[in-house]
Amino acid sequence: MAMADAARGGRPLTGRAVFLWFVCFFAPIFAVNFYMARMAYDTFTGEVVANPYRHGLEYDSLLARAKAQKARGWKVDAHLSALPGGRIAIEVAPRDAAGAPVAGLTGAALVDHPVDARLNQVAAFHETSPGLYRATFERRSDLADVRIELKNGGAPAYSSVNRVALPGGR
Repeated sequence: MAMADAARGGRPLTGRAVFLWFVCFFAPIFAVNFYMARMAYDTFTGEVVANPYRHGLEYDSLLARAKAQKARGWKVDAHLSALPGGRIAIEVAPRDAAGAPVAGLTGAALVDHPVDARLNQVAAFHETSPGLYRATFERRSDLADVRIELKNGGAPAYSSVNRVALPGGR
């Protein structure tokens, strides 16, 4: 059949021609797939923790801190409120097992964006009255993972992570 087409003035279909048609058809598909995968990886690597191996090694100490925190019996009330200018205030009131305010702590609120780590923030707590701590941060999204970390004399005393809807939205 190929010889009959060639005799009528057509070119014969050779293996080289089939290969070139195959390459010309799939090369743009592979190029676009590679470009899209590269762009996806550059914008979000999928890493949640900067150093996952070290984080895994520290897991036992995390469990020990959680056990010590539970043994302390503290109750911590936290309240978020919207401020003018697109800022958010978080007030934290820790109480010991007897219900007395715990004064003299240091700490911070780590406000983590659920998807984009570039929007994460750290806001230091300031003691506004004995046992009442306040930090302010910029509102960058509607949702955030707010991690409260309090220290007593430099040692971790309380830690909590909660996903919250930030006040002051549309």
